[in-house]
Amino acid sequence: MDRINGANTVDIGGGRRGFRDRNLLAGLSGTQVTAAHMNAVQEELLAVIEGAGLTPDEANLTQLRAAIERMILEQSRSRLAAPLTLYVSPTGNDANDGLSVGTPKATIQAAWDTLARDYDLKGQTCVIQLANGTYNAGLLATGTLAGQNTGPAGGLETRLPAGVVLRGDPVTPANVIINVAVGPAVMARNGARIEVTGVRLQAGGAVGTDYDANGRALAAITGAVVLFGSVEFGPCTDMHISATHAGYVSSNGDGYSIVGGAPNHVFASTSGNVVLAGSAVTITGTPNFSRAFAAAAEGGHVRVYNMIFGGGATGKRFEVSSNGVIHSGGGGSSYLPGNALGSTSTGGQYI
Repeated sequence: MDRINGANTVDIGGGRRGFRDRNLLAGLSGTQVTAAHMNAVQEELLAVIEGAGLTPDEANLTQLRAAIERMILEQSRSRLAAPLTLYVSPTGNDANDGLSVGTPKATIQAAWDTLARDYDLKGQTCVIQLANGTYNAGLLATGTLAGQNTGPAGGLETRLPAGVVLRGDPVTPANVIINVAVGPAVMARNGARIEVTGVRLQAGGAVGTDYDANGRALAAITGAVVLFGSVEFGPCTDMHISATHAGYVSSNGDGYSIVGGAPNHVFASTSGNVVLAGSAVTITGTPNFSRAFAAAAEGGHVRVYNMIFGGGATGKRFEVSSNGVIHSGGGGSSYLPGNALGSTSTGGQYI
């Protein structure tokens, strides 16, 4: 763009053209504001706003500032050219950089937040590596990270990587325990994407719709994706696996274990999807599922076909309501673990 070039401009110093106010007493007309100049101002400002990935909004008067702040933040990120590992240990410190075994962070959340704040993944895989021990604080993963793989969710057909892997000890998951007294062990929301492997998950707290306080082991809500394998599910006060509000959880066909009970092992609602198909599940100690082993409601979909269950459980085998679907691949009414018949109601389907 250029400075104003309409009629009645004035020199505001150094040969720069500027505006002049109208002065009726002195007989001076104001500077003519031209369409070319106003369009140039508009497009220059919108180029900054749209260049930062924002959608112009006439009701938002802070977009230019937000765009500049976003661009500054993007410039400050480290752009990965190779995979990255961040280390976490119960004996670590969140002030550490997490870049080596000797300088681990103390919490999983701090490692995720570091990725979100400081890195552009550029399609590389990042591993949050957990040392052996017990972690009493879990992970709330919010939003897609800069440069993270955002392809299809994965599952049996595609098995695409999550881009970020939360990894403990895949050979002996019990060596790495995430045990949260109140709230989920791992929850992803608002499009976040993460893979979880090699950990035992336990969670306490509320039962209901306060997702931040629910005792769920793995939860995906509002379009988030959680992939997992080689995981042990311990006691939970709400659910082991939960996908709601278009969340997606998949075992990718990998095996996992159940070592403690919960009201539900798996639950999907409000267009949430859970895919456990093809997984071999080892169940230890006859855990109880007080509502049902598998449940779906309000358009939720649970796929549990072609699974192998080793060990038994108590409680209803399934509960499907409000147009939810549980797809067992024709496994029959006694296919899922439990010692009580399942039920369907209000348009729910068990297939």
